[in-house]
Amino acid sequence: MQNYPSVRLLVGYGQTLSLAGGLGVFLFLLLGVMVADWHWIWIPGGFFLGVITYFLVRTLSELSKIIVDMLMPE
Repeated sequence: MQNYPSVRLLVGYGQTLSLAGGLGVFLFLLLGVMVADWHWIWIPGGFFLGVITYFLVRTLSELSKIIVDMLMPE
């Protein structure tokens, strides 16, 4: 798997990347509400988008693990 660094990164750090991505989206929108005076509706919207981002990155990570386990030689 040394020829595929992005796959190695996603398989090795998928859980951390999904948490960082979901939390990053929420914190970005929360910061926008507090600092840039965006509308308050972005707070629940940021939570929803953060959960969606977490789920999508986590799904991509798990699918990559399945593919690596099945197709890559040990």
